[in-house]
Amino acid sequence: MTPKEALVFAESLIDDPGASEAACRGAAEWAYYAVYHLVCDHFRVDPAKNYDQAKHDAIRLRLRSLDVATSSPELRAARTVFERLWRLRVRAHYHIDDVFSGDDAEDAVEHAKGVFVRIQPAVSPPEISIEMPTESAEQEVISCPPSATERPARP
Repeated sequence: MTPKEALVFAESLIDDPGASEAACRGAAEWAYYAVYHLVCDHFRVDPAKNYDQAKHDAIRLRLRSLDVATSSPELRAARTVFERLWRLRVRAHYHIDDVFSGDDAEDAVEHAKGVFVRIQPAVSPPEISIEMPTESAEQEVISCPPSATERPARP
């Protein structure tokens, strides 16, 4: 699952205006985790392999100390909304006696979407042309389109 897919799932949980409170809580959770994993990807931290570097407090601290002048637009946006998303996720998970409304869920999803709309499209590498000799001594040109990946590989 990619961070973007997590956000799409969060949105789907509250597509129905009559979404249950459980669905609203789930939407806030997935909206937070969509941004969390996007940020981890940018910091080249894999929570599954090195959780010490990917602990939520460590990511929050790293975002707070981010140099906004040299950061990507999506990281600047994540820095702005991450605390809000984190608080909403904590409320959704741990304050189960408190009401968690559709407005709360929409707040989380909209904040997460604000991060994702700032992602700069990757610049596609130019097509590569390979000249292949043929039997008739003419040359055949084969074009190879650039590979399209949704998510960069982690080191």
